Amino acid sequence: MEIGIRLGMISFVIILMQPPLTFINRQVICFISLAFLADQLFPILTSMADAYEISPDNIRWGKLNSIEATHSWGLPGVRCQECGAWAVTGIIYPSVDLSISGVTLPLSQRPLPLDEFNKLAAAVQRVFGSERPVVPGAKFGPLVGRATGSFGDFAWVNSWTPLVRESVWAALQSVGIRIVSITAKLDFGKKSHEPLRELEALPKATLLETHAPEKCPICGRLKSKKLEQIRIAAASFDSTIPLQRIIQLPTVLVANAPLAKYIREKNLRDVVLKPMDVS
Repeated sequence: MEIGIRLGMISFVIILMQPPLTFINRQVICFISLAFLADQLFPILTSMADAYEISPDNIRWGKLNSIEATHSWGLPGVRCQECGAWAVTGIIYPSVDLSISGVTLPLSQRPLPLDEFNKLAAAVQRVFGSERPVVPGAKFGPLVGRATGSFGDFAWVNSWTPLVRESVWAALQSVGIRIVSITAKLDFGKKSHEPLRELEALPKATLLETHAPEKCPICGRLKSKKLEQIRIAAASFDSTIPLQRIIQLPTVLVANAPLAKYIREKNLRDVVLKPMDVS
């Protein structure tokens, strides 16, 4: 890599020192040298990012394929005297199995008064474990539904619910990129298809303090606001976690550098990476 950069720089300098060439020839040769330098520098520049937003590529998703599925269980919303009725979108724990917990959820998904929800949350927290916050609207358990169309390496129910082919997940595991995943219970109809596994991404990172939304003092709701740029607080970002969510924006998925590198090197389909600001 360093040799390539040096060769590109030397060739560019030599061109400038040569006797006058025609304007067009000089332009062509300079363009080739600069293109060579850019090709050498691009991997270095892109490797500087620690975090990447990961999302569907919008080419196949919703056009050439679709997944209509819901998670096995879900928590109701909450009703606050200050905020009204609300629930969080994007908190998903597919690995949580409520069937063996002994916890009974309300039959209706209508928002609960704050005190009732807090009682339910205390019971569910024992099942979720300490790493999985209990929030109104959280979904958990495997996806159940139907899938149609042609799928690439990644598949999406929506932009915050990622799945991958079982073989892709196994390959990630084999190179040390370990992500908890659960096989989705999807009906592909008459078409045979490799199983899809939903990736679990826990809410870990936080927004930079200046970008963080206000919190309701009564129910704890984070009052969302439109951000021109998402900036992650460096102190909250654990770069060893392959895939995580932002606590205040759980619909945003964040991949670490090794996962992003693997996706790019293997040219995995149906996924887009965008460098994020960690400061």
